[in-house]
Amino acid sequence: MAEHGFGVGLANATTYGHDVTRHTRPSGGTATVLRASLLRAPSFPDPDTDRGEHTFDHLLVLGDIGQVIEAGYALNLPPRVRLGEHPVPPLVKLTGDGAVIETVKLADDRGGDVIVRIYESRGGRADVELRTADGLGDPVEVDLLERPRTEGGAITPVDRSRFRLRLRPFQIVTIRLTPSDDGDPS
Repeated sequence: MAEHGFGVGLANATTYGHDVTRHTRPSGGTATVLRASLLRAPSFPDPDTDRGEHTFDHLLVLGDIGQVIEAGYALNLPPRVRLGEHPVPPLVKLTGDGAVIETVKLADDRGGDVIVRIYESRGGRADVELRTADGLGDPVEVDLLERPRTEGGAITPVDRSRFRLRLRPFQIVTIRLTPSDDGDPS
């Protein structure tokens, strides 16, 4: 929930419901209520659904919608840290506000390409820059089934490892990146 200059949001760990309602105060004006649904527990088809002991994690976040989204990802998908001799640069990195890298994975056809899925997260236009590790480039915009799109247009190359993306509100862009011939995307 937000107004100019102030916002508050609720991030949760894998619970599936909430609602927001507005009420008129007896003294005048309105109040907004944010409620989290903890359990559903239907009796059909399984009468024991959601019965038993549960633990819930919620974060009340003061800030804008971007901070709430970041808190939700941090709560549900914390970074995995691996110790090693040398630091490893990120395979892909997004700079700019309003977009999120949702997925980084190998292409389903097992050809060795990398799929990166990005979405606009705030309901507005977003201009961001995608940086890739050395040796990973040649972006092709594909659909959700990883087939080349004929009417892409979201990607503008800056150089071999930097690409500008212009996203519409809530747009999802899937990009296929090809490793260089030496086979080392880093």
